[in-house]
Amino acid sequence: MYNIAKRLIELGRTDGLAKRIDLLYTLGKLTDEEYKDLVELLNN
Repeated sequence: MYNIAKRLIELGRTDGLAKRIDLLYTLGKLTDEEYKDLVELLNN
């Protein structure tokens, strides 16, 4: 899931992605490090 989310960010397809990343993190599908990395990428 991390790789897919990261690729979507790279492609600029970020509409609604922040909520999806939060959900994946809540469900335990992302590690703390992966979550922090994706949020940082989204904010840049």
